[in-house]
Amino acid sequence: MNQAVELLRSRGMRVTPLRKCLLGLFLEKRGPYSAAEAHHALGSCDLSTVYRALESFERKGLLVASRGPGGVAVFCIQPSEPLQHNHFECRKCGRLFHFHCSSPIDLLIEEISNANGFEVRDVELRLTGECSRCREG
Repeated sequence: MNQAVELLRSRGMRVTPLRKCLLGLFLEKRGPYSAAEAHHALGSCDLSTVYRALESFERKGLLVASRGPGGVAVFCIQPSEPLQHNHFECRKCGRLFHFHCSSPIDLLIEEISNANGFEVRDVELRLTGECSRCREG
């Protein structure tokens, strides 16, 4: 939880018990959470308060939002490398996994940027298929 407190303070945010627990949840499990999943994991707190906290975390650069299964907003810890926001979505069970990838994707992004004069600031890669649990089941 100390890391959560440090991160909140580094962004000039007030440290409240809910913010500390909510950010701690994302620090423990890097994978994505929807507001409803985070609310469920935290227990007794108001869902609208969780939404407001998630939105403020996103504005302050602590979390990054993307669309999960069914178009629901999901949040992940902001990666230290801006080009590392990647997900795998299982089409069978609907779970969303966050993953890190390196060199080949980075080289492709650099090639596309250089060829077209783009300045890439963020990349979101989403792969879909079946997770290992569904494939085995």
